[in-house]
Amino acid sequence: MGEFVGEDVGDAAHRRLVRVGLPHQQVGLGEHQGTEVFTPGFVAGLAGDDGRDDAWRAYIRTKYRDLQTYNCWHEDRTAAGNSIENRVPFLDHRLVREILRVGRVGRNESYGRVDAFETAGGIRAVEINTGSVIAEYKKTKLNDLLLRTPHFAEFAREFGLAHVDTIARLAGEVRDVASEVVGCEHPTVAIVEETGCVGLCEWMAPEFRERGFRAVYGELEDVDSSGDKVLVKGVPVDVVLRKFFVRHILAEKNGMEKLEILRRGHLSGKTAWFTSFDSEMHGSKAALGLLYEPAVSAVLSPAERDLVARRIPWTRRAGRGFDFTGTKDRLALLDEVRARRADLVLKPAAASGGNGVVFGDEVTDREWAALVADPDRGDNVVQERLRPSPQYVIDPERRVREPWNVLWQVFFDSHGYAGLAPRGRRESDPGVIGGGNPGTQSGCAFTYATASSASPPPTPHNRAARRDR
Repeated sequence: MGEFVGEDVGDAAHRRLVRVGLPHQQVGLGEHQGTEVFTPGFVAGLAGDDGRDDAWRAYIRTKYRDLQTYNCWHEDRTAAGNSIENRVPFLDHRLVREILRVGRVGRNESYGRVDAFETAGGIRAVEINTGSVIAEYKKTKLNDLLLRTPHFAEFAREFGLAHVDTIARLAGEVRDVASEVVGCEHPTVAIVEETGCVGLCEWMAPEFRERGFRAVYGELEDVDSSGDKVLVKGVPVDVVLRKFFVRHILAEKNGMEKLEILRRGHLSGKTAWFTSFDSEMHGSKAALGLLYEPAVSAVLSPAERDLVARRIPWTRRAGRGFDFTGTKDRLALLDEVRARRADLVLKPAAASGGNGVVFGDEVTDREWAALVADPDRGDNVVQERLRPSPQYVIDPERRVREPWNVLWQVFFDSHGYAGLAPRGRRESDPGVIGGGNPGTQSGCAFTYATASSASPPPTPHNRAARRDR
């Protein structure tokens, strides 16, 4: 796999980044010295602007938007913008059940992203995110950006490095569902987010157009119908690519009517819905906790229980919003969770980007007990804290190897593996690996042929020539 790529922007640009509070990130390419990727000239070229300052201002604005995007909930941004103090509640299970009843179409797509760590005991998954609402698509484009640098492109050709185009694979899934549900080989696709989301996924529309689709971007308020055909901003569409969650239906004016339009369009064969709310039945972080529920574990075969133990860390639903077989069972679980504080992580099932995650060994017994029993956070999940095996990254300034903790974000679809978006931080840095941690950097991932099928390795002469370059 490839290592991490960030920005090595030079002293002047570094000062600009520091002034606005953004981290100075660097490039590391395994055992090979990194090259500058997000240089002023490179960014200017991407922006279509030869003026470096204008290009950098555009870049900084993008990073500022990311800061808002990844550190605030949509609801939080909406509330703050209207001077309202609010708290996003854990949805009542009866409301969720009704939304899922209306929003299911009997088609459970195999599509999502597994977040995993490599540990001494093997690869273990801390989350399995299902459905089309998964994030991090955009980070997979770093592979293409890195290949635009001549030195790395030559290195990739020499060693036969390749990568899966995750966005192309998503486009393929959309084309397949259009063919199967609507009978359309050249579909019009609509990327639909919740109302008021400031266009977070608008960048996907041109990506689909580049791949031969007609594409429109819209929000839930833009959804309408003509008969059973779904319209988005008045445009008849063949596929709706869903980028909103269950909770957004409740926040939307006439949300249930919008949901019925999407469901009716799919069931009538007029407009496919990818993915429907069928996938939300097991898309929560709490779903993994079911595998360790005594009643569920009891009906698994010995081989299945062994598989769960090897690949999934111990995970339990601890929040009072979940159903338990009895009060004594929950009290016994809370006693166990308090006793195992140093080895556990607390995370809200409905949060993302590392928000709300607490490591037990970073708080006191009293703080931990209060967090676990928090009545306002009914969706708390506790999980065994994994200790990742270090991955080594070259610091291009000091030219030394540094141990990093890496989260492997593995995409999958109906055909299997669909790409990878690694994220990581230095092993010595505190906190989660996520958008809210300034030490987190996103990276590239390339595959290479195994020793049995690969071409002969480069000769010492070739290695020396590459170092000279």
